[in-house]
Amino acid sequence: MIKMTTNSNSRLAMTNFYSSSLRQKIDQLMNILWAGGVNNPMDSIEQISYLIFLRLLSEKDDLLASIDKNYERIFSGRWARYSWGNFVTLTGEELFASVRSAIESLHELPNLSDTGRLLFERATLKIYDRPTLRAVVQGIHEIDLTVHDEIDLKGDMYEYLLSKISMSGTNGQFRTPRHIIDLIVAMVNPQPSDRICDPACGTAGFLIAAFNHILREHTSKSDLERGQVTGDLLKPSQWRFLEEQAFTGFDNDANMVKIAILNLYLHRLEKANIRFHNPLTTGLDGSYPGFRYDVILANPPFSGKVQKESILADLNHGLNTRATELLFLKWFLDHLAAGGRAGIIVPEGVVLGTDRASKRLRQMLLFENSLEAVVSLPHACFKPYASVATFVLIFRQGEMTERTWMYRVEADGYSQDGVRLPIPENDFPDLLSQWSRRCESSYVEVEGKHGWVSAERLAEQGFELAPRRYLLRSHIRHDHTLRTIKDLCTLAKGATPAAKTEPGEYPFVTTAEELKSSSTYQFEGEAVCIPLVSSTGHGHASIRQLTYISGKFAAATIVAVLQVKDRSQLLPRYLYYLLDSHKEELLVLLMKGAANVSLSLTKIGDIKIPVPPIDEQQLMIAELDNLDNELGITQARLDSLERQKEEALMQFKSNFSE
Repeated sequence: MIKMTTNSNSRLAMTNFYSSSLRQKIDQLMNILWAGGVNNPMDSIEQISYLIFLRLLSEKDDLLASIDKNYERIFSGRWARYSWGNFVTLTGEELFASVRSAIESLHELPNLSDTGRLLFERATLKIYDRPTLRAVVQGIHEIDLTVHDEIDLKGDMYEYLLSKISMSGTNGQFRTPRHIIDLIVAMVNPQPSDRICDPACGTAGFLIAAFNHILREHTSKSDLERGQVTGDLLKPSQWRFLEEQAFTGFDNDANMVKIAILNLYLHRLEKANIRFHNPLTTGLDGSYPGFRYDVILANPPFSGKVQKESILADLNHGLNTRATELLFLKWFLDHLAAGGRAGIIVPEGVVLGTDRASKRLRQMLLFENSLEAVVSLPHACFKPYASVATFVLIFRQGEMTERTWMYRVEADGYSQDGVRLPIPENDFPDLLSQWSRRCESSYVEVEGKHGWVSAERLAEQGFELAPRRYLLRSHIRHDHTLRTIKDLCTLAKGATPAAKTEPGEYPFVTTAEELKSSSTYQFEGEAVCIPLVSSTGHGHASIRQLTYISGKFAAATIVAVLQVKDRSQLLPRYLYYLLDSHKEELLVLLMKGAANVSLSLTKIGDIKIPVPPIDEQQLMIAELDNLDNELGITQARLDSLERQKEEALMQFKSNFSE
C-alpha cells in the first residue's frame, strides 16, 4: 500500500520530475524504433510492452527469491537464460537470437501466471535491426522504474506510451480520452464490491479508472490532504476482491488484449480477467447471457458491421441489425445484474436513429431500465481520431424510467481543433456538481444547459434522446399568432450541384458565406435560403448563417429555398431576420445524423413562427435594415482606409529603394 512521507508540494515536484524523465525515455525509444524500421506505432508499443514486462517479471522474480527461501523461481533451470539481466550484456546476432527465443517461448514458462501466458501467446520479435534492438534493450534497462519516495510512476509511464497511438483502428476503434473516462466513472461511482466489466476494453482505460476511483473514494481524508491515494479504508477482503475478481475485460483485437494486460499489470491489477473474445459473436460458458455484472463501462466500436450469420442469435433477437454500436448496447442491457449500473458512450445514431433497432433499444432503456442521464459531448472530443457527435448514457437495470437528467457539454477543457490543447473553458466540473445535487430541493435547472425530462415527453418525441431537443427552447416567446412555415411558404431544395456549376451572371447560393455565380438560374423573387447540412462538418449540428436574396438566382442541392406565398401576411425579410436570429432554437436542434448531420424540408416546414401584423414586421425590418446599411457604409470606409494605408506604405518603402 502506497504511503507518502513528503508534503504535497514536494511530492508534486518530484512527480513532475520523474514523469518528465520517463516521457523523454519513451520518446527516445519510439524514435529509435522508427529509425530502425518499426514504423507502425502499434508494433512499437507491442514490442516495448514485451520487453518492459520481461524486465519487470525478472526483477520481481529476483526480489521474491531474496525474501522467501521457499519461493519457486520463474526463471530457473533451462529458463534462467531468459532472465532480463542476461540480455543487457549481449550484442548483435546473439542478442537477437536470445530475445527472439525468449519472447516466442515465454508463454511456456511453468510458473508463469495466466496473465503472462496470454501476453506472450503467439508473440514474435519484430525488431529485426540488431543495433536497434540493442539500443531499445539498453534504453529500457536504463529507465528508472523503482519507487521514488514511494511515488510509483510505472502506470503513468505506460499511459504515456499508449498516447502514442495516433491513428484509429478498424470498425471505429480509438482510444477514449482519459478525462472522458474519468467523467463517466465518477458519474457511475463503482464500489469495492462491484464486478466491473468493459466488453470492448481496448487498453483497459475504463477498468483502471474504476480501480483508481474506488481507491480515491476509500482513502482517508488525512491521506488525501497529503496528496496520497492509498485506499487505506478498504478491508483486506475488499483488496483481495479488487485484485482478483472485480475486473473483467474483453477485446477482439489480440494486440489490444496484450496492451491491456500490461497496463493492468503496471496498475497493480495483474490478476484481472482479460480475454481475447468477441462478445457479439461468441458466448461464454455455453449460455447467453451467462454471467452478469454490477457495473459496465464502455466505449464500444462505432459504425462497424458484423456479418449477420456470426452474430449471437439471442443477442440479435428482436433487433435484426448488424451495427456494432446497437449490438453492444443490447449486450450491455442483457449483461447488467439486477440494480446494476452502466456508463457508456454512443454515437448520435443510437439516440436519434429512426431505424427499428435503434427505436427498440431506446424503448428498452426507458421501459426496462432507469435511464438516469444523457450527456451530449462536443464533437471534437475524439479528435484527432474522429469528429463525431457522441453521448454518454447512464442507466440502471431493473427499474422503469420516470424522468431522465440531461446535460449539454459545450467545452471539455480542450481546444476544439485537432491539436486539442488545454483551455480554461470546461463544463465537466459543473456537470459533476449538478449531477451530485440533481435530486436535491436546491437544484435549479438551466435552460439550454441541464435539466430533467419526463419519460412521457421522451415518448412523445419518438424516444429521441439528444439533450438539445429538450434543453434548448424550441419556441419563441411572443404575443402573436403562430403559423407553420409550410402554410406560409413554398419549400424547395436547390437544383444546382455546386461542383458542376459553370460561373455566370446569376447569384449562386451555397453553404459558403460568400455568394458564388452560375450561368443558369432556377428561382426568381425574394427568398430565404437555409443550409441543409452542418456548417462545421462531420458529426456536429450547426448552421453558420442564412441567406436572404432577391431576383433571379441558383441554389445548391444542399440548400433549402423558402419563398413566401402571400406578402400581405408575411414579409420575406422578416422571415429571414426571425430564422437567422433564432437558428439555434428553431433549426439546429432539428438536425440529425451520426456523421453527416442534416436538416430536412419536412422539419423546416413544420416549424411554427410568430406572425405579427405587417406594419409591425415593416418596423422591425426597417430598424435592422438601417443598421445593416450603416455597417455596410462603415465597412466600405474601413476597406478604403486599408487601401490608402497600403499605398502609403508602398510609397514609404520606395523612398529607401535604389
